Order: sequence, then C-alpha cells, then structure tokens
Amino acid sequence: MFSILIANYNNGRHLQESIDSVLAQTYTDWEIVIVDDGSTDDSAEIYKQYSDDKRFHILYNEKNRGCTYTKWRLIEECHGDVFGFLDADDTLQPKALECMMKAHSENPKASIVSSRNYLCDEEMHVKYESRLLHIPDGESYLTHGDFQPEAFVTFKTSFYNKTQKLNKNNPYGDDQELLLLMEEVGEWVVLDKFLYNYRISDDSVSHGEDNYICLYWNIVVYHQACIRRGLDPDKYSYKVFQDFIKYKQDRIIGSKEYRVGNAILHPWKFIKWHTRGLNKPLNKTKECLRRFRYHNLPYKYKSERYADTFLANNSNLDDSISCLKPVERVIYCFWTGTNEMSENRKRCFETIVQNAGVHVKLITPENLEEYILPEYPLHPAFQYLSLVHKADYLRCYFMHFHGGGYCDIKNIEQPWTDCFDRLDKSNKYLIGYPELNAECSAYVDVVEPEIKRDVKKRWPLLVGNCAYICRPLTKFTDEWFSEQNKRLDFYYESLKKHPATDPMGQENDYPIPWQYILGAVFHPLCLKYHDKIIQNKRITPIFKDYR
Repeated sequence: MFSILIANYNNGRHLQESIDSVLAQTYTDWEIVIVDDGSTDDSAEIYKQYSDDKRFHILYNEKNRGCTYTKWRLIEECHGDVFGFLDADDTLQPKALECMMKAHSENPKASIVSSRNYLCDEEMHVKYESRLLHIPDGESYLTHGDFQPEAFVTFKTSFYNKTQKLNKNNPYGDDQELLLLMEEVGEWVVLDKFLYNYRISDDSVSHGEDNYICLYWNIVVYHQACIRRGLDPDKYSYKVFQDFIKYKQDRIIGSKEYRVGNAILHPWKFIKWHTRGLNKPLNKTKECLRRFRYHNLPYKYKSERYADTFLANNSNLDDSISCLKPVERVIYCFWTGTNEMSENRKRCFETIVQNAGVHVKLITPENLEEYILPEYPLHPAFQYLSLVHKADYLRCYFMHFHGGGYCDIKNIEQPWTDCFDRLDKSNKYLIGYPELNAECSAYVDVVEPEIKRDVKKRWPLLVGNCAYICRPLTKFTDEWFSEQNKRLDFYYESLKKHPATDPMGQENDYPIPWQYILGAVFHPLCLKYHDKIIQNKRITPIFKDYR
C-alpha cells in the first residue's frame, strides 16, 4: 500500500484539488493521512466529506507545532509499505503512484525514489519542466554540490524504520534531514518521468518560514549527518550556506523590485540590458562613430607622453633614400613548421598566388637560409620560439631587410598591384588594411599603461597585423626590429629552459605572451608613425575557413 501524507495549514482553497488528484490515480491501493497543524480556514469542511472513507485518516495537532513535527507524526501514523508527501496546494499526475510502486518493486535496495515535476502557475497551468537530476557515482546527496531533489520523493517505510528517524523537536530542516537519513540506509533512484505538479505561488512556503532560520537548521542537520558518516562537518555544512547565498542572489536579482531600482540607479545599464538584441547594430554604429571621430580629430604623437616606454628609443637610421626607391613587387608568406599544410591552407596560398598580381614567395625552414643576411643572423632565441612566434619574428626581419609585402596564409580577393603603386608614389613607410576593431588591436599584451590606453582608444589609426606592404630600412622597421630583439634578449634564458613544444606555445611553461613580440610592438609604432602609414581595404584578407 502507498501512503499519501499531507501536512495542511490553512490550504483549504487548494486541498480539494490535491485530494482529487489522488482519487484519480490508476493505482488504487492507497491511503491518505492528513495532519492538520492548527488551520483556521475552511479545511475542516473538506475533511467532513471523507469522514466515512476508511482510506482517509485525518488527525489534528493540539496546537500549531510546525512542519517538522507534523511530518514526523504523519510518518508515524501511516500504514503503507511506501510513503510520500503531497503538499496541500500541489497535485499528482494520474500514474504517479503506479510508477512509484513499480520502481520500488523493481529496486528492492532503493530507500528513495524521486521523479521530475511540472512547475505550474497559480491556476496549475504548466510553465516549466524541471531538469533531470542525478547524483554522480561516488557522490551522495550530502557531498554533491549541485543536486536538489524533485518535489515528489517517496520512501520505503521499512528502510525508514532502520534510521534514527526525524527529530521532531527541530523546527525546520525536515526535508533535508529525511533525505540524509534515508540515503544512509539504501539507494536513490531517479525516474525520468513527470509525476508531480508543483504550484508556484507567493505563499508556497507554509507558516511564513524565515529563510535564515531554515538555513540554520539545514546546517544543523548537515552537521549531524557528517558526524554520523565520519566526514568533516565544516566542509559540507558550509556548502549549504553557499547554496543559500546563491539562491538569495538569484531571487533578488530576478525580482521586480531589483529591476526597478537598478533602472533608477543605473539607467544606461538597464537600457543596454533590455535592448541587448540590438547590440550588434549598436556596436557597429559605435565603431563607425569612433572611427569617424578619430579620423577627423587628428592624433598628434607627443614623445614626452611615452618617455618611459620603448617608443622613446628613436632610430638613427637615415631612411630618406629608402623612401625614394620603389618597393620590390613580392609578397612573402611563412610556413615555419616541418608539417604539411592543411588542405584549407593550401587553397588559401593558391588564392594569394592567383589574385595578388605580384610574385608570391613561400618561406619554409628549407629555404629560409637563402634570405638571412650573414651580417644579420637570426636571433639565437629563434630556435626556441613557437611556430607562431617564429612567423612573427620573420615578418619583421623580412620587412626590415627586404621590404615588400607580407600576408598571412589566408584567402585574398583583390590584387595588390594598386597598393604597391600607391606606396611607391608616396614617401610613406607602409600600407595596410585598417584594423577591424579595438579587440583586434594588441593592447592586451601591451605592458605600458600609456601605450595600452592609446592603442585601445586610437585603434582606427592602426593597420592590421595580417597583411601589409613595407618599405625596407625605414625608421619604423628599424625600431620594430630593434625592440623585437630586445624582447627576445630578455626572454632568452627562459626560452632555453622552456622552449615551445607545440605550435601555439601553450605548453611547457612557454614564457612569451601571444602578441608580445609582434602586435604589442607593431601597433604602438603605428601610432608613433601614423602620418607615415596608408590604410587601404584592398589588402584585407578573409578571416574565415583558413585553418
């Protein structure tokens, strides 16, 4: 027999609906035990209807005793092999008892069987479905950090009798204590079935329970369970407190009062959150406005602002002759690994060769030495760099000593001949595509706060790192190459101890940050020499389907 246990306190308006859901069960061997905890509403009128029905056992506390005592008494008074609690304002699905009795029969070692439930509004219209929850192997309800049982939890009476039973003198914590007691004497089975309808209402918590008092008694019952099991009480009792704080934070932040207050105190944040679907077009508009602003409000490089940074190291190179010579019509691409290119990379390189309109050279470890000048050998740290940082170093080396174009192995759609012509007709140092946005700039790996702020703020003045054409032997490339070598000098000993063991330099405590020897030098120099740089979108590569 299945015992339905109902603790009622002033829930007369919903009690009949709860009882009707039991009467509609496909499993008929049941009893209902109701303990009234001092109701003052019309609950007694409902009890009278079932006074002659032997399946109903209606009992009264002599005074209001609280939830724990009432549930303790319900269990003591029941006669079924299996029992479960039905809140007086909730209902059961028609096959709830049938499924539970079958599960208990098929799992004789189970002391607890629980199900999923529907979360309903005041009129019992389904609003949500509860998620399916399981306790992982090797964990328990006590030790697992993210397990909350569903509303319909049922227990074998014989297993309950093996426990020390509920402490009827605790005012709260009864649900937690019962679960902790029962899992100590048997297994827990979770059914992937919706058997219970849980009503969400303002007074779902009976007796107006104070959440903070409940928290205290939950910690007490967790502490007692730890003592019984020989576990550290501080560890698991504190978990209850953490769970409670997270619950309160979620409830507060989700409340109407919080949202109204937040709108008053932080109107811009409120508007931003409630128009988040418009974020993409808004961000594009902001970027356009920022680009317009910084293109139309001239930026003036002030050396004193960067006196304590590497930008203060001015090149003594005379580049007047270099700026008069035409740039070699060649584009360099680098493949620094000994592994074969992916099919995507091969296709990208083919599109560069086909569309560039100038000669394209692929530099690999096999032909690299042909381009290294005897008087300017590679830095001794080069051998320890990741493949990505080797390519970063080489583009600087080639742009400084050879000049010409550089392009990542990515698809390009337009020829570069017009860009070579434009650079040759000017006295500028380089031509490249406009940087895409602030996030693409290298401000993250810039260590100097003055430069970091200006690179992020003035990103529309920058050119991107993935494709450009440079004159050789200019002040720009000289300072770029010089600073890059200084940074490799600094990391040389660390690199010998922790050389790159993967292409990206993400393992083996590899010491150099991602953009530290390329973007964190190149982009600040773009600001310094912004009046010697040309932006042209024709050089922009395609940033997808290239790996």
